[in-house]
Amino acid sequence: MDNGLLKMNYIKCLIRWLVSLFCWLTISPLFYYLAWRWKLLGKKLRIFFLLLSPLFLVLYMVLFYQGFILYIHHQYANRYANREAVERITGVNVPDFTVKKHHKGEIGFRGEFTDELLIEFDEVPTSECYHALDSLSALKDSPWSKNGEKYSFSYMWGGGGPLSPDGESDEGTISFSMELEKGEKQAVISFGEW
Repeated sequence: MDNGLLKMNYIKCLIRWLVSLFCWLTISPLFYYLAWRWKLLGKKLRIFFLLLSPLFLVLYMVLFYQGFILYIHHQYANRYANREAVERITGVNVPDFTVKKHHKGEIGFRGEFTDELLIEFDEVPTSECYHALDSLSALKDSPWSKNGEKYSFSYMWGGGGPLSPDGESDEGTISFSMELEKGEKQAVISFGEW
């Protein structure tokens, strides 16, 4: 009978410590009260842990925020590194490509960023591709432009601005640009969110 009572007291004490620990990590004033009520800690230790707890709360908020920003950044970084997305946004058929270099720009406090991809086409774009680029560059208000042998695409959407390309979200303000030179296998894609 004494052994059973000892086990119950042990379990009760363990539960009190676990509840106190949970309160310390989340609601520090409640931890202070429960540690006093259940006589788990002396007054000096209770005050010390009460003061230490907000530091952990701030740390949790910073870690959550940074995790959220990295998650958003990761989503965009992978979104524009494939041929289908580039064709959907630019309206031009491009050859398959691989990303040779991904330069991650700085991430601002609100999650804004600008990244740059250096891509290399598996083959030089065809003459039909360049003909389409010439035609698009000649149109008024086209996001495509031509300067000598260099083609540039620049488009921004979302945030109450122009409509987003098919398959893209209107949330946030997204910028996408691409530069390629006639006869070259490499091109640069820049994208970001504000």
